Amino acid sequence: RLDLAEFAQRTWAGYQRVNALFAHRLQPMLRDSDTIWVHDYHFTMLADSLRSAGCRQKMGFFLHIPWPALEVLLALPMHRQIVKALCAYDLVGFQTQEDLLCFQDYIRREARGDIGKDGVIKAFGRTLYAAAFPIGIDTELFAKMAAESEGSKQVTRLEESLGKRALIIGVDRLDYSKGLIKRVEAFEHLLTAYPDNRGKVVFLQINPPSRSDVSDYVDIRHELEAAAGHVNGMFAEYDWVPIRYLNKSFSRRA
Repeated sequence: RLDLAEFAQRTWAGYQRVNALFAHRLQPMLRDSDTIWVHDYHFTMLADSLRSAGCRQKMGFFLHIPWPALEVLLALPMHRQIVKALCAYDLVGFQTQEDLLCFQDYIRREARGDIGKDGVIKAFGRTLYAAAFPIGIDTELFAKMAAESEGSKQVTRLEESLGKRALIIGVDRLDYSKGLIKRVEAFEHLLTAYPDNRGKVVFLQINPPSRSDVSDYVDIRHELEAAAGHVNGMFAEYDWVPIRYLNKSFSRRA
């Protein structure tokens, strides 16, 4: 959402300073045989800072958020500096194949780099490897917890409150990147376009509070509450509320 983006030279300079400071503090601790593994967007510039300080260790980077399409990335004033800094790593990993393809698209079209069939990239005077390494959940653990929850007080209360209705559930941080408003709109479309579902399905959305001191996140919460209230006002009956919205945290086992 480019409408939520704010570009300021002061904050960009601060971001660079943090990466440089981190590199400065890390460098004395490094041994020649060390491998440096860096996580997420906070430290895209770290390898570049370490290389500038003379570090030659192997360095890998993994991005935990989506990589934007070329047209979106170009809206960032410092896009070239960020991608060039990422190329200081020996390995760059992404969550999905789509993220990888978007990164490769930038390398090919904007950086005029070369991309080999084996994933090797040559750009900005560097040779590195980029690939998708999807991170999943511990499915066996969650299946075990789900089985153990059968008959618990919480599950029993939920089942009794639903009756024979189907349940759609979402659990996410209250964050604009999660598409929460779109989910409510999609559920509204379901009830509008397919009225037979009215009274037969409940959408339970759980959003643990996130960054409640940041105005943009407060705005998202208000928007979501208003959207859920709008749907409930349109479709609710005396014995059925289509959306249950909970802005609170629960334990994983709950």
